Amino acid sequence: MDLFTPVVEQKLWHYNFQQIYKIANGFECDVLLNWAKGFKDRDGKFVKEFQTTFNSSFWELYIFAVLKQLGLSNDFSYAFPDFIVQGKQNFTVEAVIASNAQNTPAAYEHDTPRPELDRFNKMNMETILRLSSSIVSKKKKFNKHYCDAPHVKGKPFVLAISAFDSPHFNS
Repeated sequence: MDLFTPVVEQKLWHYNFQQIYKIANGFECDVLLNWAKGFKDRDGKFVKEFQTTFNSSFWELYIFAVLKQLGLSNDFSYAFPDFIVQGKQNFTVEAVIASNAQNTPAAYEHDTPRPELDRFNKMNMETILRLSSSIVSKKKKFNKHYCDAPHVKGKPFVLAISAFDSPHFNS
């Protein structure tokens, strides 16, 4: 999968994609391309989303890379959930992120130093709310769409969740 050949205009690129693209063929690109080896773009929009929304696609690639590293195989023949893991233990995984709330700055739009303890605690509380919202949303989706699907029914359903909602989320 070619993540770095632009498929949308540069003005539509996500900030994080722009930062990695600037140093194309650098270490970060190589790591991401390695993560993507064997990944199947089931709906034909993964590269576009990687370039325009980035975080959820990045998280999905990371989870795929972890599963590969653990020697677990994925069945990509179904549209959902994100991963149907096969091996000694069969289970399903849905990747989900907490993004910034609507009408609030994205994590990269903050030009702030690492927060002091009080601000850090406030940020953590906001992140907990964003994560909770993401979990509730995926639970509803599971109950409405996933739980009765034959390839999901009876298998453990894992939410692989991460926060991408605030500055310093990755530090």
